[in-house]
Amino acid sequence: MLIEITRILGFELGAWQVDVLLELSELESIPDWEVIVFALPILPGQVFFIDRPYRDVHELALAGRLVEGEWRAKMQMIDPMGVGRSMDSAKLALVRSINASIVAAKKGGEVVVQR
Repeated sequence: MLIEITRILGFELGAWQVDVLLELSELESIPDWEVIVFALPILPGQVFFIDRPYRDVHELALAGRLVEGEWRAKMQMIDPMGVGRSMDSAKLALVRSINASIVAAKKGGEVVVQR
């Protein structure tokens, strides 16, 4: 899985573009891999802005949607004092959530919620 996180030009620290791309070997190991829905990690001060077709709903919550192995979103990370934060903790939580849903998809299961 390749994850590219870049600061959005013209915005202060805390505004990020997140691009996820699964490698072909990962896709080929998943039956019906065209669409994989994954729970978005829940972190304090985090807001996702996700365009179609990369967003979905799972258990009444916003979820990510890997379409043909790709997911794109804008994300804002703000601490309790209103200051922008880096993506370090969010990146790890995002990778765990996507990986858990990929493992579930391989087993024919549903979205795995990581909180």
